[in-house]
Amino acid sequence: MEVRRLQKTGGSTFFISLPKQWIKNMGLKQGDPIAIYIVKDGRLILDPRYGEHEQPKTAVIDIEQDFSREIIAKYLYGYDVIEIKSKNRISREDRKTIKNIIQRLIGVEIIEENSRRIVLQCLISPTSLPMDKSLKRMYLITSKMHEDSMIALAENDTELAETIIHRDEEVDRLYFLVVRQIRAALQNPYVARKLETTQLECLDYRIAAKNIEAIADCAVTIAEKVLLLNGKKVPQNILEQMQKLSKIAQKIHKLALSALLKKNTQLAVEALNCKQEAIKIVEELNAKILKQQLNIAVHLSAIADALNKIVTYAADIADLAF
Repeated sequence: MEVRRLQKTGGSTFFISLPKQWIKNMGLKQGDPIAIYIVKDGRLILDPRYGEHEQPKTAVIDIEQDFSREIIAKYLYGYDVIEIKSKNRISREDRKTIKNIIQRLIGVEIIEENSRRIVLQCLISPTSLPMDKSLKRMYLITSKMHEDSMIALAENDTELAETIIHRDEEVDRLYFLVVRQIRAALQNPYVARKLETTQLECLDYRIAAKNIEAIADCAVTIAEKVLLLNGKKVPQNILEQMQKLSKIAQKIHKLALSALLKKNTQLAVEALNCKQEAIKIVEELNAKILKQQLNIAVHLSAIADALNKIVTYAADIADLAF
């Protein structure tokens, strides 16, 4: 790191010299333009290549590899074009798998395909959807999944439970998009500026997105247990405790996300205070579940655990507001 002193010339013009080695490495000369970005935390970013047309990042995947993981990994790392190739003919099963994978990735389409090659391209810009809106959308879907899972539990509604499980795919799609946006913002100052975000906010949003995705998984767990209960009625005293715990968890989740996006520590404190109430309910709930027959207690215990995890994940989001 070099420290250079600010200098003043004339009446009101301030300037600072740039390192000669950096000028040489960038291939700059006198008169070349350099973009200066002012980021939200007060730092300046110098970009001598702001006017260049950025070439699409391309990745090549061998079908013999674990291509399912590789496609998702390349998407998250910001690759624009992903080529999947094979020495032999790509099987019908592998083509079906690839098409199922890209349904989980927002903006990805097949642009070229033959017997030994499939080319995917991400057609959505990282700056097309602000990250806070992506998080809000994730929250809305997840919160409704949580709410509906408790309705399915109370009403033994297996059809509703099955729809909750399928809705988790949309949360995953948004989660992958947020991760892709964050990586792009950290690598490219222009993207960060367009998204109006800082590196610290990127870190917070990454953690928040993961926690929201985890809350959606908890809602899926509850829905799956509804199916496994197979019509067995939950004892009323236990159901009421679960519903009470669920409402507190939903409140914490809502307060926590608002606290993070609005940078409001008062809302975060309110959310964390609610967590203490939830802890007491969890203890009472587990004590009542232990008194039930084993065949139903196992499922009820899993539901109680899922609700407890929702409280924890939501409270962790509130912690980010500090």
